[in-house]
Amino acid sequence: MLRKTRLFSALSFLLLIFAGLIAISYHAVQNIDKFIEEKLSFNTLVDGRFTSAIDRHIDEILPASKTINSFIDGMLYWTIGDTGPQVRAGCDGWLFLAEELREIPNGETYLAQRVKLAEKIAKQLKQHGTKLIVVPVPDKAALAQEQLCGIRVSQQAQHRKQQWDEMSASLELNQVDISSDWPHPGYWRTDTHWDQQGAHHAARLIGQEVELKLGSGEQKIQLDVLTQDKERGGDLTKLAGLTETLSLFSPAPDIEKPVSVAIERSGGLLDDTPVPAVVLAGSSYSLNSYFHEYLQAETSQEIVQKSMAGGGFAGAILDLIETNPQIFDQVKLIIWEWPERVLTQPLSAQEKIFISDM
Repeated sequence: MLRKTRLFSALSFLLLIFAGLIAISYHAVQNIDKFIEEKLSFNTLVDGRFTSAIDRHIDEILPASKTINSFIDGMLYWTIGDTGPQVRAGCDGWLFLAEELREIPNGETYLAQRVKLAEKIAKQLKQHGTKLIVVPVPDKAALAQEQLCGIRVSQQAQHRKQQWDEMSASLELNQVDISSDWPHPGYWRTDTHWDQQGAHHAARLIGQEVELKLGSGEQKIQLDVLTQDKERGGDLTKLAGLTETLSLFSPAPDIEKPVSVAIERSGGLLDDTPVPAVVLAGSSYSLNSYFHEYLQAETSQEIVQKSMAGGGFAGAILDLIETNPQIFDQVKLIIWEWPERVLTQPLSAQEKIFISDM
């Protein structure tokens, strides 16, 4: 069976090359003979240099055409599951972020430094009298293991959560384990982020912790979920170069139901609006899948959104500390969310500066 699969993949790949050459020839007949003579050999086929040369050649002679590039990316995915260097393809249209799975040099050192970073942040908030709730978001690969279908996960990736838990256990971080009773799959197939079920589940558990810290909220917040489905473009589909290819050769899009909240505020038009008691300083997870809306509905109180796309481990909360420190004297609680995969990644320039002052 394995030999048949490999034979099929090899034949499909050769067919892909042939189809690509035909397409290129159609648009640039005058260049194709020279291109094949210079680039095509047994060695370049085996080590992948020929397909790389095809990409470069297309860029040179067809700079305005995305159709052929999209066709090749789609065929690579459809025939051999190739999704490029940043994405890995599981089964049934599931995609995973490569950096979440691979071994990162010196990753354990970076994780240890982030433990110190978290300790310093927690101490600063305590000095202001601001309570803290920390929300580590588990890796997609950890909570959707059945969709990996043979994708290799490095030992570092498998153990970083345990390493973090052990090293940060003595800190006053009030961490919420949102993986408890996780609603599988809980993540979008074609995106790095949790889906609406996962976001709502996380909001429910965090809301319980907020109530323990501040008591029950008293604002009237109406959560409205539209019944009409909406296609959702995944960031992993984009990274894999599959957004423009034919639907036959790409994963089917995820489907979401748009959500909104209506917040009833007390006081008249001329009254000062009270400063919300809670601030959300997270990553792109806090900006996705209507997590902010779910969280406000679960806590029955308005929550200031200060999350940052690409904020990594501490981007949003460090931005508050450095540019808006007075906010910690006004609010009662900070919810600090970050994805576990960033623990072993190199520190940002902002993190290095902050930790160097310790």
